[in-house]
Amino acid sequence: MIWKLIKKDIRRRIKQPAGYLMLIAMPVFFALLMGIIFGPKDSDDTLILVKTLIEDHDDSFASHFIINAFGSERMGNMFEVTPVDSGAGRPMMEDGKASALLIIPAGFGDSLLHQNPVALTLVKNPGEAFAPKIAEETILVMAEAGDRLIALTEGPLKTIRNRVDSKTDLTEAEMALMAIQTYRLIKKADRILFPPLIKLASSKENKESTSDRATVFAYILCGVLVMSLLFSLEILNRDFFFEQENHTLTRQLLATGIFRFVTAKLLFIYLSGMISFAVVWMIAIPLFGIGVTPVLLLRLAVFALVLMAGLTGVISLIYALARNRNQGQSIAPAVILGFSMLGGAMVPLGSMPGFIRSLAVISPVYWGINAMQRLVVEQAPIGDILQHILVLGLLAILFLVPSVFLQKRKLSQ
Repeated sequence: MIWKLIKKDIRRRIKQPAGYLMLIAMPVFFALLMGIIFGPKDSDDTLILVKTLIEDHDDSFASHFIINAFGSERMGNMFEVTPVDSGAGRPMMEDGKASALLIIPAGFGDSLLHQNPVALTLVKNPGEAFAPKIAEETILVMAEAGDRLIALTEGPLKTIRNRVDSKTDLTEAEMALMAIQTYRLIKKADRILFPPLIKLASSKENKESTSDRATVFAYILCGVLVMSLLFSLEILNRDFFFEQENHTLTRQLLATGIFRFVTAKLLFIYLSGMISFAVVWMIAIPLFGIGVTPVLLLRLAVFALVLMAGLTGVISLIYALARNRNQGQSIAPAVILGFSMLGGAMVPLGSMPGFIRSLAVISPVYWGINAMQRLVVEQAPIGDILQHILVLGLLAILFLVPSVFLQKRKLSQ
């Protein structure tokens, strides 16, 4: 009898498959999108191009140094710099033609030479989110570096400043002294600059790049998948109220009994989640080039049995406590988003404050994501996730059992 109820729900879903197929495709699409944005690239190209206007009111060595810095090999891939005439920058910003406008004031170079405070003006485009922030942070770093450089070269700058103020040429002795001071400055930094303490080993071999990209996609997919499964299960749980709204509940309860009806519904939800889990990985593995072995697939299958039971229990208990479908649809997404935020599905836990990371263990999403990342990304044995299996299995018991009895009591009223 339970199997007949499950087949009835399956046939109903087959008649209108579009919505369910979209739920299955969502985690794969989202992981692909996030991987393209944040994953390793085959070149130094960037997806974000910061269009920056520069008004140079000083026309000095110092202002030219800033402008040329934006044209360096590394920064040139991110910034598109356009020098503009005085007063022309703000109208262009108002027309949305750039992400940021940098205004270098008159007397900028002279102020630096005399070590007087001076301010650069940065106008940001409020219609853009990321590019203006990148421009702001880059200029702040440049300003900080310039400040430190001026402090280190105080001796040579003092000599130059005195000659500029007196409008006389440097003597040979002063030029020799400046050369010695500069040499000593470079010598102090010799251990850092020649050679650098930190080296960057770069490789563009196709095999290595593909492996890195697959790792990024797999890592992202693990987080997206758990959150997406919760939303899929939330939609499927609405079936408890669907039968009431379509006036088919009484007939089914009389024919099957309340306990069988509730059990069949929960089994259908559980099996649907398992199918979604399997389909997602069947698409993702060849699409993203994720390396798998039969042993890894077996470990994923074993873990999926427990993961889906825990997730099904969480959502089913919410709907068992809800008085109507609207209440369930209001509460469940809020709970899912809260668990997803705490569990690292939306933002990596390493980027969160310490007190939030300490709360991650109360989220079933955390136990699901962390276990899958260990299995797929780190190729860890099943023994490394026994704690995760135990926690999710305990959640399944604690949530599913009350769900059955709460639904039974509610439907018998």
